[in-house]
Amino acid sequence: YEAIALFQEDGKEFRKIERRPDRRWLGHPETAAFADDGTFAVLSNSGDPDFSELSITFYNAEGLPTDMFVIPFSPFAVLGGFNGRLLSIGSKDCVTVYDRAGKQIGRVTKTPQWGTHFLTGGGRELCVVDVHSHKTDRYALP
Repeated sequence: YEAIALFQEDGKEFRKIERRPDRRWLGHPETAAFADDGTFAVLSNSGDPDFSELSITFYNAEGLPTDMFVIPFSPFAVLGGFNGRLLSIGSKDCVTVYDRAGKQIGRVTKTPQWGTHFLTGGGRELCVVDVHSHKTDRYALP
C-alpha cells in the first residue's frame, strides 16, 4: 500500500493521502488510530530502503498532514491508540507511549503474547488486554 483514503458518509472518497508533512511519500501505511476530534495518526515505513525506521504521521480532521516523527524499526509494530495528545505503539514484547513530539512517555514490558492495547477516551490510562483470558491491565498516564 502506498496511500490511505478518507471517505464521506455516502461512500465517496473525500481525500487520498499519499504524502507526509516532509513531502516524502507515505510508504507502506500499516495502522491508523483516530482521536475524538477527528485528528489521526498513521504508523508506516519511513520510506528508507533498508526499513530501519518507522514513521508516525499526524493528520488533521480534513486529512492534511501536520507533523511527524520517526522511531527505530520494530517487528510487529502496531499503533493501538491515539487520543490527540498521546499514542501507543505495541511491538513483539512491549507497548510504548509517545507524545506528539516523539518523546517517550512510558513503556510497559510485561505484555501478553496475544494482546492488544488502547488509550482510554480521556487519555489518562493505557489498557493492555490479553485476548485469550480477557484480563486487562491498566496503567496511569501523565
